[in-house]
Amino acid sequence: LHGSDGNDILIGREGNDRLFGGTGADVFDGGEGNDIVYFQENFAITADLNQGYATYINDVGVQVVETLLNVESLVGTAFDDTLIGDENNNWLRGDAGIDLFDGGEGNDTADFINGEFAITGNLNTETAIYTDASGNTIVETIRNIENLQGTRFDDLLLGNAKDNSLLGRDGNDTLIGGAGNDYLQGSAGADTFGFLSPNQGIDTIADFNSIQADRIQVSASGFGGGLTVGTLDVDQFTIGSAAINESDRIIYNDATGALFFDSDGTGALGQIQFAQLSTGLALTNSDIVVV
Repeated sequence: LHGSDGNDILIGREGNDRLFGGTGADVFDGGEGNDIVYFQENFAITADLNQGYATYINDVGVQVVETLLNVESLVGTAFDDTLIGDENNNWLRGDAGIDLFDGGEGNDTADFINGEFAITGNLNTETAIYTDASGNTIVETIRNIENLQGTRFDDLLLGNAKDNSLLGRDGNDTLIGGAGNDYLQGSAGADTFGFLSPNQGIDTIADFNSIQADRIQVSASGFGGGLTVGTLDVDQFTIGSAAINESDRIIYNDATGALFFDSDGTGALGQIQFAQLSTGLALTNSDIVVV
């Protein structure tokens, strides 16, 4: 539904609706479903789903108040927006500008699909940082966000202790879930899936593709077991359900997709699953990089 330049009332009712406001003090009511409001004003906007309103200052200095009812997702303007979620699972997209995202409660997503520069999105520091065309470092705020979706460039996305979902999209992205059982999807490009320790949960890699030059990256200091920086030694990798000699460190079970680390191979210490891949991959030691 598209509004005009007046004070519109847009009602979505059932289904997953997209509501486009114009200028004016609009009322958006998504009704049932997962509904999105797209703000098309030529001014920075503050939208708060908890409070049920959005405000902006128009070109004559007057504050305009818009109403948000039964809305789950927000798309901001080309300016410096503040987008605040509620207790639902919100999806927030700021587009251009230096934006602030606050997901509130729920399982919330910050989406940078229209970003013009590669970002470093870090859920631990609650920041998304990029360098603009003039060389300026731009810092956007991403509070109470569980999931990140990147740009078409070479992004670095880092999770926190929660069960995060990280989506790289185009570009050669690096996704590091950290603690928690994370869901990592690189999409197009030669993507790197990073692991700091084998004891931080089991991350699912949705689309590992060695033909695209995807890589699994593990930390020598975080994993131990005698790993050395560089491509994993061929003697430290095996396919099967468990290590078959004392030198094996990374074990890929091609029947289940489980990826394990074993610090002493066939020694007394047990193996630890740290990732879940697809079954039947032609995985080799060359697909694993130690840093």
